[in-house]
Amino acid sequence: LKVADKFIDLANRENKTVDANQLHMAFLYAATRYSAFVGKSILNVEEHEEFVNTMTGHFQEMLRQHLADENLSAPAKQ
Repeated sequence: LKVADKFIDLANRENKTVDANQLHMAFLYAATRYSAFVGKSILNVEEHEEFVNTMTGHFQEMLRQHLADENLSAPAKQ
């Protein structure tokens, strides 16, 4: 979680100058690119579609959990 918090902190800093929608897509691209690297180069997955389905399932579950988190909200506008 400490590493994830570093990425969230980076996103919050970047969001001061980068549109949230663009930032969101940049992080999504980076996460999928790195996941593909790990799958191919570290885990040496042979069944790409099985890996895609596994990773997609993880993403969906995490997204559902975060959307249900009542403590997650946008910071107050100043």
